[in-house]
Amino acid sequence: MARDGISKMNESDRTPAAPAAQGQGQDSIDARRRILRSLGAGGAVGALPSLAQATGSRPHCKKDSKDYHATASRVGSMIGSVAAGAIPKYGHNCSHYTLGGWGSGWHNGQSGIKNRIITWDNCGRDRSGASLTWRNANCLRFWVLFGYDSDPGGERSKFCYEILRGSTASSENIWLVALLNANKLSSTFPYTQAGVVSLHHGFNPNFSPIGASPDANLHAKAMTLFRDYLSQVG
Repeated sequence: MARDGISKMNESDRTPAAPAAQGQGQDSIDARRRILRSLGAGGAVGALPSLAQATGSRPHCKKDSKDYHATASRVGSMIGSVAAGAIPKYGHNCSHYTLGGWGSGWHNGQSGIKNRIITWDNCGRDRSGASLTWRNANCLRFWVLFGYDSDPGGERSKFCYEILRGSTASSENIWLVALLNANKLSSTFPYTQAGVVSLHHGFNPNFSPIGASPDANLHAKAMTLFRDYLSQVG
């Protein structure tokens, strides 16, 4: 009897499955369920793109004629190509960002005193001939644009135009171009301006709690993503 009672109790607790939604709606529902299951299990969702969560058409990036998931957390495993019909996502490389490639209304996605407007004049134009006093007052430095509390020294102390026109292999160049891509490509680039800055500091742009310790591994994976997969177009 006890066994029957338990069996009946378990049976009564079951919830009938809802009819499956059709097409895109079901894809979105399934994606949301996967995210919730991962969170509930304590799994690392990783740096899911802020424009690509729980949708039926996640952004992808092109590499070697294949489309890959455009997330920093997926770079290490190179998780596979996607179904036909998915639109791959690209980013420009630094050679694009001359005067003709610049736009307007660009910013770094930060708030308060760390909010910075990005223009050709204060970030892209070569000001090497101007006086240092003028440059200090009118040009952005990397550490200011990326929301540091103070000057960390080294390459991050440089003016952005120096980095943009310098070595394309430098990490600062890669991060700066990613931030410009987030502005120029807007709705199609898989990270927002604030997301790029968060990844630079090693924080997951969507799930890191306030006061969480930065993750250097996340920073490195994001840099690989931006360098090798999302900077494919000149």
